[in-house]
Amino acid sequence: MLLQMSSWEDIWTERMAELDVLQALQDKDFRKSFLWRTVGPAVSRQIKALRLSRGLTQKQVADGCGTKAPTVSRWENPAYGHTLSLTTLLKIAQFFDVGLVVRLCDWPTYLRWLEAIDSAPAPEPFTAESLQELTA
Repeated sequence: MLLQMSSWEDIWTERMAELDVLQALQDKDFRKSFLWRTVGPAVSRQIKALRLSRGLTQKQVADGCGTKAPTVSRWENPAYGHTLSLTTLLKIAQFFDVGLVVRLCDWPTYLRWLEAIDSAPAPEPFTAESLQELTA
């Protein structure tokens, strides 16, 4: 059974006060809460970064994805991001003309990805030139 976000927040705050992340990740229950707490916000930040990098409003993204601006606001809200469906993520990727990677991975890979997510530039939309690096 999934706990409500406030319960995860309580677990997160309590555990972080006691242990550093690497030590805390030794505990399976902490890993569950850590994954729940980090994946949604990371996705939300990527959606917002894409929108801002393109100079778009939430309404423009909503119109392009067939929804309303308050929905895009929720997508960009770190507390909501963990509830996005794969179908919604595909619509967002199609609107921005970018790829979507959904991958189950080991913990070291996940932690490296999480660390890099905020420093990575927003992906550029498709261009024929962007494929040239694959043939070089």
